[in-house]
Amino acid sequence: MNELKETNNIKENPKAQSAEERHWFTDVEKLFAVFAAVICGYIALTIKNAEPFLIFVSRHSYINDMLHDHIFRDYLEIVNEYVPKAVPYLLLAVIVLLVASFIMDYEKSEHGYVLRIAGMLMASLTGLGYILVYVIFGFAEPVMNAKVYVFLSFIAVGFVLAIISCIYYGKKRAGARTKALVLKCITAVCVLGCFVGAGFYLAKNLGAEYKVCHEVNQLLKEHPADINQDIAYQIGNVQKREATWHDGVMYYTTGKAIWKIDDSGTVEKLYSMPGEGEFYAYGIYYYEGYLYVGCAGYSGEAPFSVLQVSVADGSAKEVCSLTSNRKFFGVVDGKLLYTTATEEEYVADVYCIDLKGTIDEKEAVLYDKGVNSLTGLDREIWLQKYLYGYVDDMYWPNDDYQFIGENGYYIYDLKYDPDEPHDYGGEYPYSYNGDCTLILDKSDVPTEYLLEQVVNFNIFNDTIYYMQEGKTGYDIYSCDESGGNQTLLASVPVAFEESDYGCSTNMLVGEGFIVCEVYAKYLEGTYRYFVNIETGEVKEIEIP
Repeated sequence: MNELKETNNIKENPKAQSAEERHWFTDVEKLFAVFAAVICGYIALTIKNAEPFLIFVSRHSYINDMLHDHIFRDYLEIVNEYVPKAVPYLLLAVIVLLVASFIMDYEKSEHGYVLRIAGMLMASLTGLGYILVYVIFGFAEPVMNAKVYVFLSFIAVGFVLAIISCIYYGKKRAGARTKALVLKCITAVCVLGCFVGAGFYLAKNLGAEYKVCHEVNQLLKEHPADINQDIAYQIGNVQKREATWHDGVMYYTTGKAIWKIDDSGTVEKLYSMPGEGEFYAYGIYYYEGYLYVGCAGYSGEAPFSVLQVSVADGSAKEVCSLTSNRKFFGVVDGKLLYTTATEEEYVADVYCIDLKGTIDEKEAVLYDKGVNSLTGLDREIWLQKYLYGYVDDMYWPNDDYQFIGENGYYIYDLKYDPDEPHDYGGEYPYSYNGDCTLILDKSDVPTEYLLEQVVNFNIFNDTIYYMQEGKTGYDIYSCDESGGNQTLLASVPVAFEESDYGCSTNMLVGEGFIVCEVYAKYLEGTYRYFVNIETGEVKEIEIP
């Protein structure tokens, strides 16, 4: 009999030890459950007026958001509106489960732990879902602060405790486990029903906008993340859209024709535009033995065409037509990008033709969509985003915006007053009267005024070339990206008359030479000069 008792005591010892461990762990569980109920109640009250509990910001840059008519910002506002409306109901279910578990514990029910596990899991899943809806569906990221770290810790602890509890309590007797199974199933259905209901509510209110944002987001991911070095090499020529340099030759367009200018200053006509219509160039790019040139009036079917012109023999053919109200195109990384109109007014799509394959407009693929072509897309934005590849915030694009790395440069007349009449129209941000300043504009850095009395400039191979008005014409200088190492290269002699100060100017740059343009009424046309950068030699060149 004594041996039987001793045997029973030995058998019961593991149970006693297990009960002790269970008692300790149950206390931790209950403590977290109380904490979770309080936190859930606090969050539910915090966001009851449809205000986000955490702060989220869009992952998309200002320029992408502006180009796409602020769809990401607007969608994030919609997420901010509807997610806080769904979350309180899930949190209420969490509180009900946890309170029910306390009541069952008080009644000494063996199934209180089941509801506690369900409550912890639901609290953790609700918190995780709250963040994921913003990050994945809202294309946003949380502003990392103390509240976020506490929130993430709360989710992690809830998951760990719930998983350990499932393992720990899974060792109960088969009979108890069978009874608990019914309660577990009922609890699982309730929890799942809450999430399905919340998901249906959010899908109904966010689904349509999400599809649009998701498609645009996927297209943006395909855009190269780095600055395009080919475009960066002669960013000034690309921005001016009148010339491109390649292998010792500058290909230059005057609207009616394309000219070749070599490094000795020799000029040769390559191609003449057909017909008598209004022709003008919107850009000129070189790729693998061909020039890609924009042309208006090339055919009666399209208001604007992109031509492929052979540099070997001057033969040309139409590659694609541009039908949007903002007609932009460019060649980057062996691809021709161009805009087309959509059924929605003032909204354009961007298409891509692979110049390494079959060059046919029918083979073009969608590159970007839903671009606001009226207020969001301008030629500086097109250059900055699609060609140069820099997409950080540049809030004030200008007609002559150029880049070195992440530095933006433009000319501005600091004395400009829009309320005062000017001979040059009064609406333009800078004049040609020598009062203009070359400005360095960095993202999130105060504007820096580099050089005064600059009438024109061009950035080539990370060097700034600029013109200043002199006593007998224009002086051409070079300097580095910070405005230092200023070097006088040459002086272009133009016989000014006192009343005619304010000639319009232009400069295009190749390796070792500059083509300088000067136009004024008294000169009766445009004068062009070839400037040798190494020797300072200046000679006039004839381009009809």
